[in-house]
Amino acid sequence: MADSKVELANQLKSKVDNLIARYNECKAQNKLLVAENERLKNELATTQADKASIEYDYNALKLSQSFVGQGADAPNAKKKINQIVREIDKCIALLNR
Repeated sequence: MADSKVELANQLKSKVDNLIARYNECKAQNKLLVAENERLKNELATTQADKASIEYDYNALKLSQSFVGQGADAPNAKKKINQIVREIDKCIALLNR
């Protein structure tokens, strides 16, 4: 009877030790995954900022080429200029109120 209780206690201790070891492994893995997630978020933010900058530069280049007469975007440039002028006119009208 006493031997079975000791054996049960040893099995229980073994299982608890196993659970603690698995918990520590999961905790360490979680810490690594959180760090990796943060790194990827930072990388994504940097990439999105680079993309926005490149798109801005591309649009500026496209617009400047249409002013010079290079490319087929001259009508688009005129539309863009007209749109900007209309927006400026709206702002002036709002300021005059």
